[in-house]
Amino acid sequence: MSFGSRSSYHGLGFVRSRGFVGENSNEFDVIAYRTRLRGLAMQLERQEMKLCHLCKAITIEKMKRVTVEDKRNQKDDGYAHHASWVDLKNSGNRGCQLCFILYNTSIFAAGSEQSLAASFGSIDDSYIRLSLNPVDRGVIMLTCGESPWICQLGLCISQGNAPIASAEMLNLICQLSGSPSTCQSSDIMRSVELDPSSAASFLKVNQWLRDCEQNHERCNLPANPPLPTRVIDVGSCNDLQHLHLHASKGQSGRYIALSHIWGKAETLRTTTDTITERMQGIALSEMPTSFRDAVIVTRRLGIQYLWIDSLCILQDSATDWENEAMKMGEVYKNSVLTISASSATNSHVGFLIARNPFDQLTCDLQHLVSDGGNAERVQVVWPAPVIGDNHINVRGWTLQELILSPRVLHYTISRERFNGQMIWQCQTHTEAENGSRTFILGVLSQKIKQILKIVAKDSRSITTIYKCWYYLVRQYSHRRLSYASDKLPALSGLAAEFRNYTGDSYLAGLWKGDLVGGLLWAASTTDRLRRTTEYRAPSWSWASVEGEIYYEGILAWDIEDLGVPRRFEVEVLDAQTNLAGLNHFGAVHWGYIKVRGFLKITLFSRIANSLDWSYPISPFDSGTSVGRARFDEGDPPTEELVWLLLVSKEEHFHRQWQFQTKPNGLVMLPTARELEFTRVGIFELHEGFMDWLDDCVDTQVITII
Repeated sequence: MSFGSRSSYHGLGFVRSRGFVGENSNEFDVIAYRTRLRGLAMQLERQEMKLCHLCKAITIEKMKRVTVEDKRNQKDDGYAHHASWVDLKNSGNRGCQLCFILYNTSIFAAGSEQSLAASFGSIDDSYIRLSLNPVDRGVIMLTCGESPWICQLGLCISQGNAPIASAEMLNLICQLSGSPSTCQSSDIMRSVELDPSSAASFLKVNQWLRDCEQNHERCNLPANPPLPTRVIDVGSCNDLQHLHLHASKGQSGRYIALSHIWGKAETLRTTTDTITERMQGIALSEMPTSFRDAVIVTRRLGIQYLWIDSLCILQDSATDWENEAMKMGEVYKNSVLTISASSATNSHVGFLIARNPFDQLTCDLQHLVSDGGNAERVQVVWPAPVIGDNHINVRGWTLQELILSPRVLHYTISRERFNGQMIWQCQTHTEAENGSRTFILGVLSQKIKQILKIVAKDSRSITTIYKCWYYLVRQYSHRRLSYASDKLPALSGLAAEFRNYTGDSYLAGLWKGDLVGGLLWAASTTDRLRRTTEYRAPSWSWASVEGEIYYEGILAWDIEDLGVPRRFEVEVLDAQTNLAGLNHFGAVHWGYIKVRGFLKITLFSRIANSLDWSYPISPFDSGTSVGRARFDEGDPPTEELVWLLLVSKEEHFHRQWQFQTKPNGLVMLPTARELEFTRVGIFELHEGFMDWLDDCVDTQVITII
């Protein structure tokens, strides 16, 4: 039997059914889905709690059973349930709640009752089976015949209104499985609170925070960190309306920061005209929903101050904005906790959104609990608790906010499943509210969250630091910004942090100490870049374009690990940028680099390779393709001739542990000034034509702007 992927489970939790997709689009029909689900939940609520003999016999150990070594192709793994869809349906109609859930979730997957057998085949020769997913914590997969899996349900545990500690959970799992030697904490998940503002939810958040502050050495904040220039004094839970903007004037203290998406809707701001009013007081009712929710969380955690960008920075003052943008990295670094409104598309959506109990189907499996566990409840839940939508990860500013923050509390909501959850993430630990630690949440992997720890650990390896930077740039490049001019400022906090380790000079998104390597960025094969209409950076900087980029050869992490040296064929003679303001890592007015290297003029074909949008390049005296050029904006320039600058002969890993050399360089066009060029793309030579540039005996000094 093949197991469902993490991406399939966390995205939908079941196969997207035909019955809930609009006729003229791929958009999920949320209203139809919710109406049908709530109708089933209400029908289930009216039934007396009852299980058939097959459901009563379910154990964790039986669902974990693998009958042969090759479990990828084994249809007989797990627990054998009813022998036909008819038997399953009849058992549900007779009152077995679990059979009712299993049958109806299968219909959701198929789209309709009529298409169930047609979609997933006959089961005349095999039983419906229930198996524990070996990858995702507490996920039961329903399979039938040769189908990989039909739908996935959650196996959850709760203890009254209080979350269960890991040791208690493991003890209970041992009771459930009947085999203490084989039980694992990954076999079951915790239930997720319907109301994220409930006492139980905040108890869990306080447990995460207390454990981190007391036991995670690398998550500790500096002693007495300074407050940001302005913060919101949230008052106390007993004085709900007492809020005001507070000027810290060098004061130290504990505060929480909010990371959120502004969106297109108008949000509450502080300006030069309203700052006096904000200092006197801010009505909670005047705040958009996400801001009110952030106030509630801050108060419930016993912290006095809250930082929200639109309220703590003067939005109509370019000077104040620039001064505060320079401090943005420190704001998030020194916060006790950053709240990430991950699923809210604007500040009016909110994130403490209670879920309707009828937005899921549940069935208690009390027969699995021993006599000593009278407070525990074990449930099968569908849809299983999911991570939820993560809109915030597509926004440019939020990358440095989430990386620099020592601790992040994500509030996620699934628009399609209505049942997201909280996720804790610090430098040491990542855990979802349901106990899962195996999920993938966009770029919020521990690799990203811990990248500064990698830099600090390998601070003596300057190459490792530059590689981490290029990795971050790639993750950042595809993110969206409301204002194109924020491209460099939105990453300035991370740039300042990297400079602390390198002591290097920063040049419009590149580092002077590795400027040659930094030139070798390229457009993603699935994306076309576009240059901004207003000047934002020199043509040699990735910040001059919109769209996802990657670094040609630089991100082959195994190359350096194998000890293969990087070899550059160009010498940097001078490099300058002119800052547009006070921020050394912010916007620039202009920039140039002066280099000495091998330069060659050549032709290119206008017939592109449709797979990667590359264009063959060839010598004047031959129609033979010697390499390929990839233009930054996809389409080639109108000029017939381009200039090639050899930048690097990267070593590439090939079969049988052999290394071959592939020259890489820049494709350029000349400006009106002599020996001055702009970058328009990159090139690579084919194998067998590695010596094509060898006839460039003399190097030339050129300027690239």
